[in-house]
Amino acid sequence: MRIMLYLFGTLVVFAIATFISHHNGINYDGNSTMGFPMTFHTKGYGQSLDTGQMLPFSRFSLINALIDLICAFLCFTCASFLFRRFVSAQS
Repeated sequence: MRIMLYLFGTLVVFAIATFISHHNGINYDGNSTMGFPMTFHTKGYGQSLDTGQMLPFSRFSLINALIDLICAFLCFTCASFLFRRFVSAQS
């Protein structure tokens, strides 16, 4: 049961951090990024040096996504520990 709680909590923290850190700048700088503390997804448009045309690009880094998940797990673990400590101090 505790494993499911930590898994769910980690995913919630990861989703919130990704939502907050999402930068949608396609309209003015051509880049859209997401990920905190590491940027794991970048999407945008830029001019190709070979053809001179505007081309879309997309980059995904699995290592940066795993680092973000580890940070989310550590944040949830610390918050859970502090919450349990606060509740036990109140009793």
